[in-house]
Amino acid sequence: MGALAGCGGTDGTQPPEGSEGGGAGGDTLTVWAWDANFNVPIMEKAGQYYTEQVDGAPNVEVVEMANEDVMQRLISGFTSGVSEGLPDIVLMDDYDAQRMLTGYEGKFSELSEHIDMSQFADYKVDLVSHNDGVYVVPFDSGSAGLYYRTDYLEQAGYTQEDMQDLTWSEFVEIGKDVKEATGKWFLVFIPGRGTHYMQMAMPVDYFSPEAVGAVTSGDVAAVNSAIWYSATIRSAEDQSGLWAYTNVPQLETVDNATPYTNLGGASWYVWEDSPNKEAAIELLETQFAGNEEFYQEILVENGAVGTYIPAQGGEAFRSVMQQYMDGEISLDDMIQQAEEYYNMQVGQQ
Repeated sequence: MGALAGCGGTDGTQPPEGSEGGGAGGDTLTVWAWDANFNVPIMEKAGQYYTEQVDGAPNVEVVEMANEDVMQRLISGFTSGVSEGLPDIVLMDDYDAQRMLTGYEGKFSELSEHIDMSQFADYKVDLVSHNDGVYVVPFDSGSAGLYYRTDYLEQAGYTQEDMQDLTWSEFVEIGKDVKEATGKWFLVFIPGRGTHYMQMAMPVDYFSPEAVGAVTSGDVAAVNSAIWYSATIRSAEDQSGLWAYTNVPQLETVDNATPYTNLGGASWYVWEDSPNKEAAIELLETQFAGNEEFYQEILVENGAVGTYIPAQGGEAFRSVMQQYMDGEISLDDMIQQAEEYYNMQVGQQ
């Protein structure tokens, strides 16, 4: 057993030669983001809408870069004062928001004067606020649950009803039975990181290509991860219709334990000194804070549950879970769980 994650981590990808940043400005906006199944195609879609809708809009180049590399390069540029090669827009995990906003004040643009932050989920805005300002455009929810292979569970004698309201002890016993019946491991484990145990009590944000490969190749029966991980699961077309989704197991030894947790969730930042700052803000304003059709598309195609409230009334938000899974948890519930999890964490501080 073990944890695997996705929304914020490293896959070792390096940016292509000569494509590391916005440089001196011009006709290209450069964006740094990770995850070729999720964040990268989503920003590429936003860029496509932007160039089609806005006359004279620059092209948008999305550079796939591991989250750890994003953080390292930003910090190196900020501390050295060498800004050459920094991106116009960068995606960062919400876990890193306060550390970056307090440690590198003045490096990111304050965006609330351009964007109505009341149109985003309150918990998401709270996470990325600093000194009465909001320095990001909030993006996705990291509300997490349990994905599992219905065929492997059935071979071990379990139904989907058996997977509801689990404790971690019950989860372990089911895993043993699945291994005995199918020869498949229940989860993939990454030694030394401890992420599986961390997710029981707090968010985690690691990513491993080997872990993803174990899932898409059919070598494991379950994944504790967030809604955005559905893009990776759906990338394995030969497994279509074999996955279901429910709440995470619950710790029975903790008084205030819940079946809710969070894994990742990220937001878009604009580099304050970007020579393309105006266009960068315009891209985020028109697409991530104004294009409801865009949010419907990325939900269906990429499994992105955006925290932009106006988009949550769309048809895709009402049907996508039933369309791709069994719909044990509605999308409205998933957003609510993320907010409840955030409020619970704040209350414990």
